[in-house]
Amino acid sequence: MQYFIDNGIKPERLVARGFGESKPMAANSVENGAVNPEGRAQNRRVELTIVEREAFEQIRADNAERRAAEKKAAQQAALAEQRRREREREQARQAEEQKKRAEKAEEDYEDVLDFLEESGSAEREASPETEEVDAGDSTEEDSAEQ
Repeated sequence: MQYFIDNGIKPERLVARGFGESKPMAANSVENGAVNPEGRAQNRRVELTIVEREAFEQIRADNAERRAAEKKAAQQAALAEQRRREREREQARQAEEQKKRAEKAEEDYEDVLDFLEESGSAEREASPETEEVDAGDSTEEDSAEQ
């Protein structure tokens, strides 16, 4: 491109694109993976396409539109990813809050049971062995109530 610029072509009228990797004329390597020097030599090329000014302006506009669409799509993808991460953080926060509430409720329940037990208003559930022993022990009060 520098040659053309040095010889009076305005830089804004030139576009350079590399197609060596995406549109090779020959294979760069052979089947076993070894380098293919002849193929690489064929792919080192310059192709010139001369287009009318109107066509060039249309190509330039199309390219600008394509780049803008790609940029917008990338921004939308980044925003969607950001929203997804925010949702995950919020769900994790809510799960942690729910866990803390459940732990607090369990502590409160234990406190109520302790209070009731201490006040004699209720007893904790007894194990089966304790129930059998309690069933065999009758006090005078039990006999009087019957």
